[in-house]
Amino acid sequence: MMERFERKELNRLCRQSRLRLKNKEIRKLQEDLQELSGYLTKLEGIEVTNTYEAIEEGYWMHKNKTPLRKDRVEEFDQKELMRKNFPKRNHNFVTVPKVIK
Repeated sequence: MMERFERKELNRLCRQSRLRLKNKEIRKLQEDLQELSGYLTKLEGIEVTNTYEAIEEGYWMHKNKTPLRKDRVEEFDQKELMRKNFPKRNHNFVTVPKVIK
């Protein structure tokens, strides 16, 4: 079902969205929405009834599964050595250059 996008309706949507579009931009938007509507109409015609079963059958490329490992807690006793690698420190924290402008 291809929908027709009326200029009056697009103007109303632009006002509600607080968009200020020129006539040329509204015509382009109208064409783009019309084209998108055509693509969606094509998608409605695609048959996908057996897609889920096909995905399930071919989902794993191999039957080998990665074994889970046991979690273990290890003490990290190199904190002071690590802090020495940073030129600027503030007590137990390290100071790094600003990344975001």
